[in-house]
Amino acid sequence: MSIRKRIFASVLSTALGLSAFPVQLAGAEESLPDTVSFTDQAEAEDALAKTYKLGDVNGDGIIDASDASEVLVEYSITSTGGERTFSNAVFTAADVNKDTFADSNDASQILAYYAFTQTGGKLTFEEYLKAPQESQETTTAPAVTTKAPKTTTTAAVSTTKAPTSTTKAPASTTKAPTTTAKKATTTKAATTTKKATTTKKATTTKKATTTKKATTTKPVTTTVTTTAVTTTAVPVSVLRLSKIEMLLNVGEGDISYPTILPENVADKSVTWSSSDENVATVDETGWVVAKAEGLCVITARSVQSPDIAGHIAVTVTDDSKVKGIRMSKTEISVEVGSGDISYATILPNTARDKTVIWSSSDPTVAEVDTDGWITGISDGTCTITARSRSNPQVSADVTVIVGSGVKTTTTTTITTTTTTTTTTTTTTTTTAETTTETTTTTTTTAAVAEIRLGWNSAELEIDETITAEAVVLPEEAPNKNINWSSSDEGVATVENGVIKAIAGGECTITATSEADPQISAQIQISVLDENRVRKIVLTDEELYIGIGGYGISWLVMLPETAENKAELWSCSDTSIASVDKYGNICGKALGDCVVTVTSADNPNVKADVLVHVVADPEPFDPRKGINSSIESVAEDGSILFCTPFPVRALGHFTVKYVITDTNGKVTTIVSEELDPPVDKGIVTAVNADTDTFALSLYVTNVDTGGEARMGAYRINKTTLSFSVDIEDIYYAFYILDGVK
Repeated sequence: MSIRKRIFASVLSTALGLSAFPVQLAGAEESLPDTVSFTDQAEAEDALAKTYKLGDVNGDGIIDASDASEVLVEYSITSTGGERTFSNAVFTAADVNKDTFADSNDASQILAYYAFTQTGGKLTFEEYLKAPQESQETTTAPAVTTKAPKTTTTAAVSTTKAPTSTTKAPASTTKAPTTTAKKATTTKAATTTKKATTTKKATTTKKATTTKKATTTKPVTTTVTTTAVTTTAVPVSVLRLSKIEMLLNVGEGDISYPTILPENVADKSVTWSSSDENVATVDETGWVVAKAEGLCVITARSVQSPDIAGHIAVTVTDDSKVKGIRMSKTEISVEVGSGDISYATILPNTARDKTVIWSSSDPTVAEVDTDGWITGISDGTCTITARSRSNPQVSADVTVIVGSGVKTTTTTTITTTTTTTTTTTTTTTTTAETTTETTTTTTTTAAVAEIRLGWNSAELEIDETITAEAVVLPEEAPNKNINWSSSDEGVATVENGVIKAIAGGECTITATSEADPQISAQIQISVLDENRVRKIVLTDEELYIGIGGYGISWLVMLPETAENKAELWSCSDTSIASVDKYGNICGKALGDCVVTVTSADNPNVKADVLVHVVADPEPFDPRKGINSSIESVAEDGSILFCTPFPVRALGHFTVKYVITDTNGKVTTIVSEELDPPVDKGIVTAVNADTDTFALSLYVTNVDTGGEARMGAYRINKTTLSFSVDIEDIYYAFYILDGVK
């Protein structure tokens, strides 16, 4: 079978899911006559002056299966990189859904309308498109029996099987065909009560006029029974979501893309809802926005089959909200009348309101002021509490003991006096004796209690520098000098608080008090290397596999510029499942396990797949998980568009991105050569001068030069969302012989 035939047959059987219907396949040209005769000049001029109305692709004034076949042939040519053959007028008639493509979706609409008219439907094509529910109703035509007259013709009766969901038109034997431009093709002989015998074969000239009426020895009765077929909509069986969990901070957003199965479901639309819109909301495209701290469930429900739904568990945190208080001291001992302080650090560092309210459990023992300074009042024990003003549920305590534990410095002065008058500081004697005076002095030293840094962690690019802001407390500490150090100067260095990134990796920068080396604070530094893997993105975080069956979760290693994207696969329980070096997972025994993929370049970067080995898994679907998605947004505003390759893709390919903004500007990007299964997919930054733009994806087989379209999308940079006009990544690789 030629590639043209194979494409056409595949589109008919898989894209539309229809039974065979009268279509002239490429390669059957031998059935056409060399010339077509017209009865007069006017008839020829009428043929040349065809008008093409919506759906009537061949301009014959009838919308039927032949129009759909024309669209499918055109689609098979353009989807494999061929030039468009339709004229502008024909293309306008073929683009039924007005999406600027003539494809299987348009052909499906044409066929559905043809079925509608053959079962008694009376709407025009335009009315049918505007009233889809009414249009989909079918009627059952009664069986029709006709008796043939004594005059018969030699033209064969066409009994080709009609498309699914249509009724066969009654066969007519009362009038001979008006032209002989195309010979009717018979796939099955008509059944008659007795075979007709003609005395002379009828011949036709212009306007199919017979030279002699054919006669039969006996009348022939031809019975044709027509049975209407009622189409039952294919129900939705599965609604999968690309994410089943989300962890968001207040104000952040995310999306989980739905996949409806089976592929031939008529209506793949879903409705979205939130169990608690105070926590998170979701719009009609599935974009989830975090509103307040808490938990909720986002539900995607099939419109066609409302009992089929998918769920996302959403956890919302608020980094601007106080989560904890850390005290520099948890126990203090002071004398009556003396004081001390325990410094409070509010966590996280991103909290907006860091105000602390201080209180004492027993002000008769110890008091505390608004700055946290504690003063001993009388002997005893009490608790000083530091409580967050913005989040009163968060607090920390300091135990205060008054009357013991204070550090004192004692100075003793001894003075010897003779019989003469001796004057001391406070006592004078006139007798010959020695007087000793002892003076006790209590000295309070403002020792360093804490070092506070402006942040706990930071991410830097190579050669980037930042200055760490450090505050030594209390402010009256006499020695506020800090010694700085790095745990790995090969990653980052520090001098006087200035941190410089040297190479990719992680290290700890430490600020230590010169006065008290036990007092320190740290900053965790991550130096990002654009040539090293920092993240692994999986197409599936959970798989169900049968015993002896296989499954895979495709991955993309980020950033795209990483040089070493080698992957290491492992399984937590090899008695349940095994995994090879390419990530192909095989079920061995009933149970659950975790398959982990690790970056060989950066072992700290990992991703997990939860594997369930079950007795009756869902049938393997080669298209499952093969859907493009928006990974994230680059610093320059570009959209990082992620496209996975089919599970069994094999060969050498390039991917072409054609970007068209709303002003008509076209930009083309072509990737470097990709080699699946080593390369599991591609992430490319796409952008345009306008907020919305169209994106078409093509894959080219480097070995054969063949090209096919993988998908067409409309991207909105503002909402970080996109709609799919058409997408079949698996089929694009398949027709390029790129699937093993």
